Amino acid sequence: MKWPSAYSSQGIIIAFLGVLTLFSPLTEAVSHSKVLLKDVQTITLHQGRMTTGRRTSPVRQLKCVGGNACGDYEPDVVQCTNTGFDGSDVQWKCQADMPSNLRFGRLNVYCEGYAYPEDPYVLKGSCGLEYNLFYTDVRYNQDKSWDNPYRYQSTKGQRGVRRDDPPPPYRAHGRGSDGYDGPGDGWGGGWGSGWGSNNNYRGKPTGQFQHILRVLNTNVDGKNKIMFAMTNIKGVGRRYANLVCKKADVDLKKRAGELTNEELERLVTIMQNPTQYKIPQWFLNRQKNFVDGKYTQLLANGLDNQLREDLERLKKIRAHRGLRHYWGVRVRGQHTKTTGRRGRVVGVSKKK
Repeated sequence: MKWPSAYSSQGIIIAFLGVLTLFSPLTEAVSHSKVLLKDVQTITLHQGRMTTGRRTSPVRQLKCVGGNACGDYEPDVVQCTNTGFDGSDVQWKCQADMPSNLRFGRLNVYCEGYAYPEDPYVLKGSCGLEYNLFYTDVRYNQDKSWDNPYRYQSTKGQRGVRRDDPPPPYRAHGRGSDGYDGPGDGWGGGWGSGWGSNNNYRGKPTGQFQHILRVLNTNVDGKNKIMFAMTNIKGVGRRYANLVCKKADVDLKKRAGELTNEELERLVTIMQNPTQYKIPQWFLNRQKNFVDGKYTQLLANGLDNQLREDLERLKKIRAHRGLRHYWGVRVRGQHTKTTGRRGRVVGVSKKK
């Protein structure tokens, strides 16, 4: 029987040490993937991101589970701060940048225990938040119809009348000569003393009615109904304007000049942040941006700036479309032999 030589024993030891060295980064990574929950000071959670999972499947970091505003708005980022440990659980205080008419209700911060559900060590990146979201003002509470001042009555043609308002004066003979159903002074008609026979409409007094509104660096005609008036803003079409008005709880029968400052602020906020108000990505006019891959709605000057940047990029990389723009010829495959001859730059004439 042969005993192993010293060289072979030394080789076995070296191989064993090599295996330990190979698995040491894995062991270190495992140790770094768990953290003591009560030592965590701040947790930052993002809309649309998923948690990490070891024993369970990943879920969304932010999830609304109740409240009368649940589904109408989603915060982009929520930051939860550790306020203390009561001996059995960690107390959290969560804050987010939200409109002033929204507030959090009951909050539930949860994390996945590393080895077992009640493990004080949790898996890094596995924490999430379940929250209730409420409106702070009764006017936004759609569940209580009697407390909702935007609830419209259907008796005696009183469309657009708030329950707490006195009966307003109405026109007696429908529209004025200019087609606008508004105040009588200078609008082709006067106020009637009774209920109108057709198309009754409550207009504001002349002092409160804004004939021209300035929205997103654009002049908006106050005489038009709000949905069509918003289409004056570049990047806003009729379908997008209709959806924004519904999300902002603005009556589509209103004229743009009748909007209050609160309603106008809600409209602008939703137009600029559509994804936070559950407007689908396929509805937006800028999808999967070339630089950051985001989905946004470009409005007013932002639309012109983005178009100019796109064309400059195409020219810089000498793409075919960019070259056609640079040459000033048709880009989309049209015929150019016999059409498009007018409006072109005339050649330089020789001096006589």
